[in-house]
Order: sequence, then structure tokens, then C-alpha cells
Amino acid sequence: MTAPTPSALKLLRGTARPDRANPAEPRPAVGAKPPPWLPRKGPARLAWRRLARILTATRVLTVADAEALALGCVALEEWLAARADANGWRRADAAWKRYRAVLQDFGLTPSARTRVAAVPPATVDPFEAWLAATPPSSPTPPAPAIRSARKGSAKPPIDALDAWERGLPATHQPQ
Repeated sequence: MTAPTPSALKLLRGTARPDRANPAEPRPAVGAKPPPWLPRKGPARLAWRRLARILTATRVLTVADAEALALGCVALEEWLAARADANGWRRADAAWKRYRAVLQDFGLTPSARTRVAAVPPATVDPFEAWLAATPPSSPTPPAPAIRSARKGSAKPPIDALDAWERGLPATHQPQ
């Protein structure tokens, strides 16, 4: 049974159909850290460092792919160990097949590269970008307050809008 074609690849090929699209398809972040079970030293970790750089730069490796890449790195380490053993050709063959499958899944062979789609860069909402770039404006004027004149006062009180326009505190009253 073949695996379903990724939506991004369908878009690139022009075979995407809205009625078959998954609107809730997850879009994990690009880049990943090695899982804690991956050995800290040795060929598997070296392979992780090398491949993770390549796959992150091409926007193929996401946080959801860390386990799959780590399994491929462990398969490479097993292949290297079995290759050194004169009687380990069967283990080497099985490890190589697992490693090659991971390479193909991530598009790291010439023929597989045409079948893998990179995660598109995050789209930025133009309005959100404008809001982030716009400097904070002056405070909005307060709503005008309706006040009645004090008994015995010659001048009417300053309402909140007048105080704001004059740069005075809203509670300022003339003497």
C-alpha cells in the first residue's frame, strides 16, 4: 500500500482538489532537536547533525519528523557496525534498506527529491505585520463628560475632551 501524497506536493503538481483536502492538516514547525534516546556520541549523532542541517535548510525537517530521522541515523550506525563484521552481511543489508528508506522519505536521493515538498514559509498576515510595524499612537481622547456648572462659579468646568486637547489632566478645573 502506498502512502498518501502530501498536500503540498499535490499543490505543486496541480492535482489538488478542494473536496479532498484536509482543512485541519497539521503544519508543524520547521527544525527539530534529536530525541533523548539517540546516542550523544558516535556515528548516529554525527549523521543526525549532518542530515538535520541539510533538511532544516531545505525546510523538510519539522519537529514531527525527529523520531523518523533518528531511526534512520541509528540504521546507518548499525550498517557501519555490521559492514565491519565479516559475517554481518545480512544485518548490513537490512540496516542499509532501512537507512535508504529514510533517505527516500526525506528526499535525500536524486529520484526521491522530486517527490518531496518542503514546508512553505509561514505566511504573514499583512494586517498583523502593519500593526507590529506601526508605532504606538497617542492615546485616544476620552469621551466628553457632560457636567453642569457649579453654583456660584463664574467659569464652566472643563470637560474631558477639552482637557485632553489642552494637554491637561481630565480632572483639571480652572480657578
